Amino acid sequence: MKKKDSDIEFYRETLARLQQEKASYAEECARLRDEIRVMSESHRQETEELRQTLEAMRLTMLDQAKSIKELTEQLTNAMAQSRLSRGKRFTPTTEQANLLNNRRADTRAEDHDA
Repeated sequence: MKKKDSDIEFYRETLARLQQEKASYAEECARLRDEIRVMSESHRQETEELRQTLEAMRLTMLDQAKSIKELTEQLTNAMAQSRLSRGKRFTPTTEQANLLNNRRADTRAEDHDA
């Protein structure tokens, strides 16, 4: 059976339409690939920025931990010194101690009676 000219024309039109759709889909795919590439680069940059921020925060935390440790040691030392100096504050001075010792050994009253 021989194909009619109208059938051939129909096939040609269908082929042309399908080729246009194929080209349209190819352009769409290329556009989507470019969009994905741009998004990937953007996410890569964002990820790198976040990584750098996290690293900076980690270093800050380490510095703060070191500072806290040093301050804790200073506080411990200050509290120990405070405990030691408390005894010195409430004990008599050397001069007072000597006067108290002399008073105990004071024999003036005994000399007066004799």
